[in-house]
Amino acid sequence: ELFEPTIELCRSGVRVNPFLVEALEQERVRLTTIPSLREVFVNPDTGDVWKEGDVMKREVLADALEVMAKEGAEALHGETGSLLPKLLEDLKGFGSILTREDFLNYRPRWLPSATTTIRQNYSVYSMPLPGSGTIAIYMLNLLDTFNNLHPDDPETW
Repeated sequence: ELFEPTIELCRSGVRVNPFLVEALEQERVRLTTIPSLREVFVNPDTGDVWKEGDVMKREVLADALEVMAKEGAEALHGETGSLLPKLLEDLKGFGSILTREDFLNYRPRWLPSATTTIRQNYSVYSMPLPGSGTIAIYMLNLLDTFNNLHPDDPETW
């Protein structure tokens, strides 16, 4: 159920916008020469990176999400995980040293979240260190000191 909206979006596709086109053009060489990137960022009908207005579908991602929805963590971290071999193959293509055993032996660590309260009544929870949640919380707390910001007031600017 969690993955259903994303799977549907991957299958129906999204219209390529100018911002994505700009990013694709900047990375054209890598995107057209690395097979796993080409599979995602090159239009199979044209053999070129996606253009503005094209409908980009992500069928392979949708398939992987369906497997994760059915198998859960076992898809990547179980003895019979069906996604693990392909993931390891792709990672190896990028020079990764991760092994099957690394995934099988992985155990998540639950850490207390970084938290704050802003505007006297909004609780914010984010990733603790080494994640960047503490930086986000610092910025929110800093912004919270500016209590009288009104976008239509010239003094704000």
